[in-house]
Amino acid sequence: MCQKAPCVSVCPTKASYYNEDGVVLIDADKCVGCKYCMTACPYDARFLNKETGAADKCTFCYELKVSKGEKPACVSTCVGGALMFGDLNDPLSEASQFLAKHKGEVRKPELGTHPNVYYIYEGVVK
Repeated sequence: MCQKAPCVSVCPTKASYYNEDGVVLIDADKCVGCKYCMTACPYDARFLNKETGAADKCTFCYELKVSKGEKPACVSTCVGGALMFGDLNDPLSEASQFLAKHKGEVRKPELGTHPNVYYIYEGVVK
């Protein structure tokens, strides 16, 4: 999730958009499959859904889980507990508190997309 997602700004049909919570989503009914958003995404996070012909991406299970107060499926099923999800704007959230105590990095910060996915490498050999 990026605060300044280039995939949103290049979409000619406005199929790529920010929802009320700031999550970047895709309206498959509006998508014409032009792949502009796929080209614009510096993280290679988008793909063309072969069933719908529309662009697609991980939504962090927003509609199925997160909007209902649940964790994304990848987080809730991660056996090793290596994934965490939460509101970084809420200083009381588990994710916000964890990031305050550990050095986190985002991918390609120099691009100015302001991504909200952090990687913690503490204790891990890069």
